[in-house]
Amino acid sequence: MVEGQLAGVVEGRDASGVGGCWTAMRSTLRNVGCPGVAGMALSAVDCALWDLKAKPLGQPLQRLLGAVHDDVPVDGSGGFTTYDDRQLERQLSQWVNAERIPRVKVKIGESRRSDPERDLRRVAFAREIIGPATELFVDANGAYNVGQARRVAERLASYDVTWFEEPVSSDDLSGLRSVHSVPALSGCRTPPPTGFDSPRAVRRRSPMIEPATVLVGAERETQQPSR
Repeated sequence: MVEGQLAGVVEGRDASGVGGCWTAMRSTLRNVGCPGVAGMALSAVDCALWDLKAKPLGQPLQRLLGAVHDDVPVDGSGGFTTYDDRQLERQLSQWVNAERIPRVKVKIGESRRSDPERDLRRVAFAREIIGPATELFVDANGAYNVGQARRVAERLASYDVTWFEEPVSSDDLSGLRSVHSVPALSGCRTPPPTGFDSPRAVRRRSPMIEPATVLVGAERETQQPSR
């Protein structure tokens, strides 16, 4: 996708004009469709261009983009469903005990919602490992249907889960809004124009959004003005 669709669009352009490059690439992908692989390819080139712009200036990227905060909270994100108990314990213990990370995220929704009880046992195990002082985030990657997501969310509250990421598909706006027991989080895979281009779209989606710049069309997509 990068070589076939995007490389020719940006070759020869001023690398410091990241916005112009992004606009040209986005236009090229109009008929291809930007969600999915095309959006990821756009993100890859856009991120590379920002890096290319920052290095000669000797500036950290966050300053070049326009930092709003002096620091940001970090979390340990992993806990994949492919990990067995020993691997999960090793990773969580490393984050919490060795690296002193006060927030961690684990994945649930293994086997595409076939065994929610197993998922809940996983959350209970994670909470046991990290103790009561560490924040726990849970990510289902859209694995559940609405009914399952609501029932799982009710149970997650007992483990003091801070948020429930993508309890249902990020395309299911009404489903996301229906999960109340634990705050629902979504947006990492949300492409334009339904995701971040208007306050209304943001309000409709979920209480919290988390655009992943490597998935949704890069950093610039999250900064588009409301229309």
